[in-house]
Amino acid sequence: MPPTDLSTRTARFYDVSAADRDAAAEAAATNLAVQGFCILDCGFKDKKKEVLEKAKADAAALDEAEAFYRPEELVFSGLFGDEGSARIAPLSLKEEPLREGLKALDDEMTELAQVTAPFISFKMGLEIVSRARAVLHETGPLEGIIQKLTPGEASMWLSDFRFGRVLCVVCIGPGYGEMELKPYAEVDAKPFKVTAAPGTVLMIRSDKLRARHLCRTRTLLLSCNLQASAATNARLAPNPCAGKLQEWLDARLRYLKSAETEDRRAELPRHLRLTMNRQCFKGQYMAVRGLASRISPCWGPETFWCGGSCGLDAMQEVPLMRWDHEKFFDPDDNGWRLYKTFSRHMSFVDGVDLFDNKMFSITPAESKIMDPQQRVVLEVGYEALFSGGYKKGKIMNSLGGMYLGYGTGNSDFGHVERTSDGAAEGSFGATGGSAAITANRFSFVLGMKGPSIAVDAEDASALLSVHMGCEALHSKGRALANEFSLCGGIKLNLSAFYWPQRQAAGWLSKVGRCQ
Repeated sequence: MPPTDLSTRTARFYDVSAADRDAAAEAAATNLAVQGFCILDCGFKDKKKEVLEKAKADAAALDEAEAFYRPEELVFSGLFGDEGSARIAPLSLKEEPLREGLKALDDEMTELAQVTAPFISFKMGLEIVSRARAVLHETGPLEGIIQKLTPGEASMWLSDFRFGRVLCVVCIGPGYGEMELKPYAEVDAKPFKVTAAPGTVLMIRSDKLRARHLCRTRTLLLSCNLQASAATNARLAPNPCAGKLQEWLDARLRYLKSAETEDRRAELPRHLRLTMNRQCFKGQYMAVRGLASRISPCWGPETFWCGGSCGLDAMQEVPLMRWDHEKFFDPDDNGWRLYKTFSRHMSFVDGVDLFDNKMFSITPAESKIMDPQQRVVLEVGYEALFSGGYKKGKIMNSLGGMYLGYGTGNSDFGHVERTSDGAAEGSFGATGGSAAITANRFSFVLGMKGPSIAVDAEDASALLSVHMGCEALHSKGRALANEFSLCGGIKLNLSAFYWPQRQAAGWLSKVGRCQ
């Protein structure tokens, strides 16, 4: 970390000579760790003097091509100040190849970053993983029209300022200037002034020191930021200029989002559009309070996430706990014509035969002839409400809505082989397998007085139920908004009755895997 008062430092003009690259790299990292900056002699004043002359000619060509522009205060405050960065020209190899002189300097900064990065990591704990684009600066009085800052450019500058940890500067000339260095944390500290002669190379801790370049005549500087990894950046305070630029970008994205209509979309880079849509929301806000699931092959969203993120293969042959698949299996491709199927694999969730009927005040006789989908909806639905802080007493007589995606209108339960109970079938047969009753039973058992709807939209049923549940939370017209909405979907495979039809449609695989 740099000392509090840099004005007390006395040193020769150059801290490091780059004659021996490895020794120079280690010495440069040591200087950065001790005093926060390093002055290097890379031979541009004698051996490589022609490189500076070519770079000046390249800069003149860029000026004729109107590549220079005057940046806004948010940008030049993070560079070399209003005089040091009176006009800038960001250089990009993707848009136009650099000319010979500027390319030689750019390559020099890249090589300097490569040789110093290991020593910077060892001595300062900063893992340098990349370097930013080069920026050509012209010092002098502020002139010309300020180029309006766009969200896309702001995002690029924000990346430079947020992840930049070491600033590499090459003084091209022709003028002699001074580089003022001052700690961010010490407002009243006296700045230390470094002579910025043509050919001088500076390395500055841009995360600790504010750099300002002063020169009476017009001169040129070339700079780039050596950037740290996101892990390193997370434990360090960002450049103050990055914070101001982030506030501007957030405000701009909020404005663009508020001005958007269906026919008129803001023109933004893709990554900024994604950020805007996530951070800036138009409409009423709502929160997901609780979540529960039984998605094959496990119970609970946490377990399912662990299996899915690890690439778990949950396919298995149909277990006898569901049905005897040998009655339906035929390896022949045309077996579906005889109401057979060549597929024998699927992913199943355990426990569909289990049910705590006392929890929901349902008699054993009725629970026996209930569709297992109704039983799973009761248990998983209450588990989701409980995880969101809703218990039975709080749910009773509440204006809560139940929106259930039922998948297909016909349940497999009607085709399950089971022992019959004539008395139970006669008393509860009308409600045991009804699609509408699956949602209505949940509302009735728990005393929810909001809407209770079972949605049948094939494979989009659960998605549509979530949409309807969210809409019901909005205050619209005279209708009362729900206090909460329980949304979900249910589909259990209990029989192979529909498998021949799906095989004929080409939906099934003979080997139980996608091909």
